[in-house]
Amino acid sequence: MIKILLFGTGSSAEKVLLNIRKDKAEITGCLDNDKKKQGSTYNGIKVYAPYELKKLEYDFIIIASVKYGLITEQLAGLGARKGSIIPYFKFDHSEYKKYKSFLYTDGMVYDELYKKYEDLDIYVHEMEYAVADKLNKGKIQLPDIMSIDDTIENIINGRLSVSRYGDGEFDLIFGYGLKFQKYSEPIGRMLAEVLKTPVKNHMVALADIYGDVSFLIDKYATFFRERLVRLRKKQYQLLDMERKYGNAFITRFYSEMKDKSDAKRRFQRIMQVWEDRDVIIVEGEFTRFGVGNNLLNEARSVRRILTLNENAFGYYKQIFANCIQEKKDSLFLLALGPAATILAYGLAKEGFQAVDIGHLDIEYEWFLRGVEDQKVVIEGKYTNEVAGGNSVITQCNDEKYKSEIIKKII
Repeated sequence: MIKILLFGTGSSAEKVLLNIRKDKAEITGCLDNDKKKQGSTYNGIKVYAPYELKKLEYDFIIIASVKYGLITEQLAGLGARKGSIIPYFKFDHSEYKKYKSFLYTDGMVYDELYKKYEDLDIYVHEMEYAVADKLNKGKIQLPDIMSIDDTIENIINGRLSVSRYGDGEFDLIFGYGLKFQKYSEPIGRMLAEVLKTPVKNHMVALADIYGDVSFLIDKYATFFRERLVRLRKKQYQLLDMERKYGNAFITRFYSEMKDKSDAKRRFQRIMQVWEDRDVIIVEGEFTRFGVGNNLLNEARSVRRILTLNENAFGYYKQIFANCIQEKKDSLFLLALGPAATILAYGLAKEGFQAVDIGHLDIEYEWFLRGVEDQKVVIEGKYTNEVAGGNSVITQCNDEKYKSEIIKKII
């Protein structure tokens, strides 16, 4: 019997199970990155953490997920044997005969083609929005979003506070929890309030994804097209088409962009936001914004308030109370996920400048490493968007970083 490990226990895994020949193959276990599932069973099969791979018996590992690229890299990093990994939704057709000995390959081909059809259908549904944006015919209403460069200039020249909205913030407004921030009525309500309520010297920034997204690497463009097929109308109900929004890609102008040629200039320019300023960073305890690189070199001083890396909103009142004790000319840089979106707004109402700086440090680390389109774990820092990027983070022995910490709210 051929021994198989199944990576993934979601809806896609159900399709895989239907096409495994039970008379020829034995499923020895499932792998899943979700810690809540590890140690449980899936269809009677025990679920293991990926790092347990070396102790498991297998001839092949079938990836039961459309995110096969990230998982393939993760498995390779865990020492999976060469030639043992089968991405179910994009398998090597030259190996057809080998797979046929333990899989119903007709079913595999059907599922692979159906996934391609779904991707094409998403693109067709959103194509008119991209075309309208490119041709600037104005037949379809789009939010008025500044360019990345204009957004940075407005922050510098106007000393503006910034609250950024991406897919996670909208999901929380619509009642859905995130991997790193659980849903509650208060966070959904407050995110909607920030989005709708103008405040002096405060800018709301949106991801510039409502029209043409060809500037993004294809997989990210597809992700946003798919979301907007389902959520465009709901998001539009929250937006003011007469309002000028900033561009939320001010913290993501490297890893997801096809053209990375402007990245160096933009990093240099955004560093001027905190040039010769007394900076207070409010971040998760493992975020370590600017540690190990020169991102904060131009700041006059740096102090840090640390809190939880996940579900930081649970400590929002304590965090806010500590922040408003600081001097009004301090600049707050916030890296707290959706809690930062709300905190920037709250501090702006109190007369502070607070910028929801989000992913900028990790983007800068990827830029310094020359990462192209595949995001990687940054050792020693919480890397939420990469499989395994939040599992094991070592203690930071940087004495300068330790000396900057003024408060831990955990």
